[in-house]
Amino acid sequence: GKIIRSSHGNVRNKRSKGGIDLVTKYDDECEKACFQYLKKMFPSHKFIGEESASENALTDAPTWIVDPIDGTHNFVHGQANVAVSIGLSISRKPVLGVVYNPIKDELFSAMKGQGAFLNGMPIRARNESKLSDSMILTGIGHSRTDKYVSSSMKYLEKLIRAPIQCVRMLGSCALGMCEVARGTCSAYYEFNVGGLWDTTAAAIIVCESGASCQHFFSGRDFELKSGKQNVICGDPELLKRMHDVMFLSSNTTTTTSTKRKATE
Repeated sequence: GKIIRSSHGNVRNKRSKGGIDLVTKYDDECEKACFQYLKKMFPSHKFIGEESASENALTDAPTWIVDPIDGTHNFVHGQANVAVSIGLSISRKPVLGVVYNPIKDELFSAMKGQGAFLNGMPIRARNESKLSDSMILTGIGHSRTDKYVSSSMKYLEKLIRAPIQCVRMLGSCALGMCEVARGTCSAYYEFNVGGLWDTTAAAIIVCESGASCQHFFSGRDFELKSGKQNVICGDPELLKRMHDVMFLSSNTTTTTSTKRKATE
């Protein structure tokens, strides 16, 4: 948190990881700080970080998965939605997660079976199942391919026309998921985003808050897998209705039956 606060909005050394995807020297410093401590405390464990992802693959062994700065563009531009995300996976399942926003001094945390917390106080997801009452958070990632941009706009338009009450983008997958856990929004979804470091910690926080965390396309329970992440989380009934609207309605209009479900 101190590393991030020291240069928030005043980043001079940044480089592209490809296209518009940025990385800064502070990403590297934050990851190094996390792993130095964790490796000292848990020398037999494995480690996966966004900036060193190629060094280790996910296995059944206890593995710490770290995103040193989730929301790098926010960090560079001085926006407040920036977080350090640290998750622990055992047998390829998230069992512990902490997501810390040092700009707002908000620490989300959870351990399997023990509930979810914000700065030490219990939090619960909201029980929101009506699309017309819902605030949906989402994100549009770094890809600018025609296919990705077209799909992003298609899903978003279908939800807006359902209609949902409103849509917001924070620029941080981990924090977006944590907003579901704290009950300040109804659902969060994003596809083709980053890697395990974006979702591991937040997934256990979401589940321990009482919400459902699912695979965006299939609707099955979310599982940790290497590669790009496809996640949606919120009240299970709301997620079903969102899935119906995005994937079962026609390309141009929402069917009568889906409209009826959306407003029930």
